Amino acid sequence: MAVESVFNRLLAELDDKFVGLDQCISKLHEVIKRFVKDREGGSAVVFGPKSSGKRSIISKVVMDYANDMEVVFIDGLILTSDVDALKILDASESNSEQLQFVIVFNFDQFVTRGRQTLLYTLLNASRSGFLFVLCVSSRQASFIDIDCIELLEKRVRSRLSNTFISFAQSSISFDDFSKAFATFLNTSTKKYKQNNGLIQEFIANECVERKLREVYDETRSYCILKQITAIFLCFMDAEHIESLASPHASRIFIEAKNAVVANEDTMKSIILSLTLRQLCLLLCCVRLARYQRRQDFIFREIILDYRKLVNKYLPTLNVKDDLILLKELDTLCTLTVLEEREQCGQLLFKRTSLQVDIDLVLNCVKEFTPLPTALIHWINDLER
Repeated sequence: MAVESVFNRLLAELDDKFVGLDQCISKLHEVIKRFVKDREGGSAVVFGPKSSGKRSIISKVVMDYANDMEVVFIDGLILTSDVDALKILDASESNSEQLQFVIVFNFDQFVTRGRQTLLYTLLNASRSGFLFVLCVSSRQASFIDIDCIELLEKRVRSRLSNTFISFAQSSISFDDFSKAFATFLNTSTKKYKQNNGLIQEFIANECVERKLREVYDETRSYCILKQITAIFLCFMDAEHIESLASPHASRIFIEAKNAVVANEDTMKSIILSLTLRQLCLLLCCVRLARYQRRQDFIFREIILDYRKLVNKYLPTLNVKDDLILLKELDTLCTLTVLEEREQCGQLLFKRTSLQVDIDLVLNCVKEFTPLPTALIHWINDLER
């Protein structure tokens, strides 16, 4: 029989470790316990940026009550119509007296469809008892009222409660980030307690600390850090490493980090390999991020900005067909320079975000060859 390693044990424990989200978990438990106890329907809205742990925590918390209610999952990115979503509800096994907890991930996708039939049907049913609706959105806190709630029809909005659970975390310091990593590496299993005494020395390793700092600077995300930790533990176990004190541990951590977050050299190579049109589109994203202080934006905004840029500086790059530019933006997402934050029925309204450091882009542009003189003028204007 195979002997369990400390890293295999840590990987099993990692699933239950969440950092900085105790209040969210507590609020979720509070909402569900009240529903189960009072047997009265209701609703709540959960919001927060992508990779903030919403789906993982919600899925884990609700399953603690699986014996008390039927749990139904609906995802606006997977189900392309209200009809398809309603079929899932019709196929559920609940009877008229059984509690039903419906989780609508990416619920904002249903806001823009037709007459918001699914949301109205669910929220209306929640008012008569036995059904609770949890609406989950990956929009930023500052956009949730404008983009989602305010776009609801009056008949739908009036049926939605004012219970909000925010996964948007306050600013995270590097010290917080390092402590979270230590938490992920800490085991509660008595058999492996000696591992805990090696954690601080491992994190203090020059290579490990430098890579951890890179992850912090680029993401400031506990969720991303958790993904890197999971891969690190898998790699350590696969190579039959027995301790964090191993001279191979720092190398394996760097490999795990690079598997999740591309290093600067990789991203630089990607940027320098772009076509001139793709580079201009990327620069438009940089401008939107820098001057409008936006974390995300839609393809249509990028294209409008691109047309202003090329009309003034590079008319030869202008194209009449938006589809050509949309395909180029999709390519940038595939190359991980941009991240596609949400699927959308219309390509022009896809939401995306910049996944590369702004200064790195501007520095790479200066090495780009051949670089038209007109574009150099535009970049100089951008840096002022």
